[in-house]
Amino acid sequence: MAKRPSKVVPLITTKKMFYELFQSALEERGIDPNEFKLLAMLLSERFQVYRAAQDILYTTGEFIQQVGDKKQDRLTFHPLTKVRDAAYKDIFAGLKECGLTPKSKADLQFVNNETNKAMDQIMNLLNSNDDGEQDG
Repeated sequence: MAKRPSKVVPLITTKKMFYELFQSALEERGIDPNEFKLLAMLLSERFQVYRAAQDILYTTGEFIQQVGDKKQDRLTFHPLTKVRDAAYKDIFAGLKECGLTPKSKADLQFVNNETNKAMDQIMNLLNSNDDGEQDG
């Protein structure tokens, strides 16, 4: 697999950025962020795991080559894809819990442009590479 160059953003920066955006989205939704401080910290940790796995997969690729039982070469998913996907799922479950995903927001019938802006920034963090470019 071809390796892609990556400018690695310090994980503490992305963790702190996610935490602050999450707190901001809660405030703009009219929710006291102190009520969800533990959830915010846990989601920020999961985001850090997600980002670390995504950075490695971005540079090494999502497949690794292994030698099969009959000495044949075979491509298989990189083990970090499961780690990344589990972290992504956990993050969305937490966002859903607070009504911060598009579907849960529609279910709760909240409409607030400021919250949408903060959530767009969180979604961009989840769906972008280190350069801020959208992944394909």
